[in-house]
Formats: sequence, C-alpha cells, structure tokens
Amino acid sequence: MVTCTDWLKRHPEVEVISRDRCGLYARAARQGTPQAEQAADRFHIVQNLRQAIEERMNRHGRATGRALLSGADNSTAAGNLRKPPGSLAVPTSLR
Repeated sequence: MVTCTDWLKRHPEVEVISRDRCGLYARAARQGTPQAEQAADRFHIVQNLRQAIEERMNRHGRATGRALLSGADNSTAAGNLRKPPGSLAVPTSLR
C-alpha cells in the first residue's frame, strides 16, 4: 500500500496541501513535499476559531452567563441605543 508520504514524493508538482489538524498528515506532507505550503481547510479554520472563542469565554466566565458589562454599564449601553449617533456615552469601565 502506498503511503501519503510516498505518493507526495512522486508528485513534486504539488504546491499547496489543504489538510485537517492531524499531526500525522502534517508530518507526511512535510516529508513528502517540503516545498509545498500547508493550509487548513475551511471547516478546520472555523472549528479552530470556534474553539478559541469558547476557551476565551470560559476563561472569563462568559459561558456561565455573566454579563460583559457591569449593571451600571449595561444601563448606559441600553440608554445609548435610544440616542442619536454621535452622542454615545463611554461606559465607566472603559474610561
């Protein structure tokens, strides 16, 4: 059976390899076509982004439903929704 590395070595014209996050596939690509650029496919780019956002939110307590702004700042932000553009108040936490 032909391995990925062997197949890539027989096809030096390969310039770009779109792959998932599997380390074995990355190693095979490096060994088989060291000149080729490796890129994550769209699904895995979105998956990486989602995972990073979830981890960040979990670290800061957002996944538990904690508000992004304090109660006073939430009131200020809600009041800003009714004001015309250009008259936004700066939340106290951002001053």
